[in-house]
Amino acid sequence: MSHNRPEHPMGKADPTKPIKHRYIIHVNRQHIAKNAKDGGNRPVYTIKENISPSHIKIRYAREIEIDGFTRLVYDGTQLKCGARAWIETSGSLTLIDEMTFQEAKNSP
Repeated sequence: MSHNRPEHPMGKADPTKPIKHRYIIHVNRQHIAKNAKDGGNRPVYTIKENISPSHIKIRYAREIEIDGFTRLVYDGTQLKCGARAWIETSGSLTLIDEMTFQEAKNSP
């Protein structure tokens, strides 16, 4: 099994630098736990979109379709939110049942 990074559509990836991505997607464990406890249907995917270096837009969805270069990451580190495994993509997304944080939090 090779541990080299896959070739990026824009050319060969430099193994010393992260691949630029527009979105980070991870599973929201808290929503899964609340859904299991109360029978709810909160969206369990968190989507973070890098708008600019100082602005990240966060959305939630129950289902995501990804079109384009995508990478699943688990490297022993964690994101600020606590996620230890996530998806990075520069592809376009289609979000099914998209919600804001307030909508997701209050979803039955």
